[in-house]
Amino acid sequence: MSTTNNYFSLFGLPQVFDINLNELRQQYRNLQIEFHPDKVAAGSAVEKRKAVEQSALFNDAYQVLTSPVERAKHLFQLCSGHIAKEHNLASSPEFLMLQIDAREQLEDFKAAPPSEDEFDTFVDQYEESLAEEISAFTTCLNASDYEGAEVLIAKIQLFTKLLSEAQDIEQAID
Repeated sequence: MSTTNNYFSLFGLPQVFDINLNELRQQYRNLQIEFHPDKVAAGSAVEKRKAVEQSALFNDAYQVLTSPVERAKHLFQLCSGHIAKEHNLASSPEFLMLQIDAREQLEDFKAAPPSEDEFDTFVDQYEESLAEEISAFTTCLNASDYEGAEVLIAKIQLFTKLLSEAQDIEQAID
């Protein structure tokens, strides 16, 4: 696979889920400076187009690797050779109840701002759940259990979304 298809290689990072985001940010800045389209402003149309394409590739790669969900999907594709399918997590009654409870709690937070302890407990619970799913995802990939990894991507996506919504509520309260 070429480095244009492997975003980890593009930034000189190991092909693992737990990457150093500061190192990613620094590599991104370095590449943007080195290959900035303004450096070929006096160049040919082909050189200008290539510079814009490079810049777009760096932007896309950076966005993918900074998002836990998109990073998991990219890593899955690199390891398995195919794109992860969407999974309906409603087939698991336990997980469906967890989703319903979390959504109801978020709605309650919107209706009546929670205490700081109540809110922190919610966030801590789902950050811990997210960390567990990421760990399980990594374990599945390392064991070439791609079916299991696909399901875990959906769980990572759910927990990431719940935490994002919680952050939005917290900002609205402040």
